[in-house]
Amino acid sequence: MPATVVGVTQTPALTKINERPEDGGAPPPLRITAVYIDGADRPTPAFQRDDLSWGHRFAGPALIQQYDSTVFVPPSFDVSVDAYGNLVGELRA
Repeated sequence: MPATVVGVTQTPALTKINERPEDGGAPPPLRITAVYIDGADRPTPAFQRDDLSWGHRFAGPALIQQYDSTVFVPPSFDVSVDAYGNLVGELRA
């Protein structure tokens, strides 16, 4: 027999990662590496996740590395970092 539990939790406190956004662009990549995309090797910047801050923006393809994962940004996406450090990917029109 399934069980249902209902409860109330506190909303977590969210803090901005900076007082104000960066002026756009992105930090220099750690390196440029070849990534096989659509049948060919393409030069692809690899960024360190900790180097990305609010206001940074860049276009795919890209790699974003951190200690426990790697995010691949396809060529058709743009990425921005919001005030809370989230990566926001948007499909280019």
